[in-house]
Amino acid sequence: MKNFWVLFVGMGMALLIGCSEDSFLMPDDEAIMLDQNGISESSLKSAKKPLPKLTGTTVEFYSPETYPFVWVGTIDFSENSNYEKYDFAYELLEFNQKDFANAGFFTENFYVYEGDNTLEGTVYLRGSNSGVLIGGVKFVSNGTVLEASGPFEGWVGRKVHVNGVAVAFDDATGAPVELSSSFRIN
Repeated sequence: MKNFWVLFVGMGMALLIGCSEDSFLMPDDEAIMLDQNGISESSLKSAKKPLPKLTGTTVEFYSPETYPFVWVGTIDFSENSNYEKYDFAYELLEFNQKDFANAGFFTENFYVYEGDNTLEGTVYLRGSNSGVLIGGVKFVSNGTVLEASGPFEGWVGRKVHVNGVAVAFDDATGAPVELSSSFRIN
């Protein structure tokens, strides 16, 4: 029994020492540390502020004439009293269709802004996400807010989750032309 207590106390001390914030283990205050997405460490500190999740509903339309912003529409954050309805766009970076799996994998940037479909207005949120289109009907994606300003200033570094479905299709090709989704930032 004595060996158990020695082991227990020894592990507790190791845990306490290992979790301490010694100055020699902390990065220099002047240094800028970047993570794999190129977000500075100081920007990520805003992600630690206690903000509630932000949820919006999007309606997007296929718009090849505004390429590379192939999906444009609106996002409505009216459930959250501090936010309202904004313009919304996806900039398609990559799409790989896998016929054997009836799935397409994509990477894109998203923008929440006020202005026209060319993003000439004020961009409040910019981020990147990756996901999968399943059966040409349902899609899911996850990503990160890379830049935020104005009413969304505290959301830099937060995780983004999108779930959506195609609600209208082109009569000739059967390709989706209108999407509806939920857009959540944690």
